[in-house]
Amino acid sequence: MPILLIFLGGCISQKVTREDTEWSDFWWGHEGDTTKPRVLFIGNSISRGYYTAVSARLSRVANCDRYATSRSIEDQALLSETKMAMAKYHHAVIHFNNGLHGWHLTNEQYE
Repeated sequence: MPILLIFLGGCISQKVTREDTEWSDFWWGHEGDTTKPRVLFIGNSISRGYYTAVSARLSRVANCDRYATSRSIEDQALLSETKMAMAKYHHAVIHFNNGLHGWHLTNEQYE
């Protein structure tokens, strides 16, 4: 019986350090309202924490969306999920604040 071996070099990826619990939170507010520009918040639990207050203050002039996550900058899932969060709407403003995850990286790696 012949044996077929296939080497999938593309499946080998760099090691990603993950936290004990990883999470991602997507939120699109006021889906049906196309009368206002949209603002997207991308960040961690800190930006998720102030999202409600800021979006309430902006509610007269903008609809606010959110992608909050525990993923660090080295995690390819962060890029994939960021693309997903940005794909739904054309956002007039995108606010980034995702600095708390990735303490295990050196300054050079983080850059």
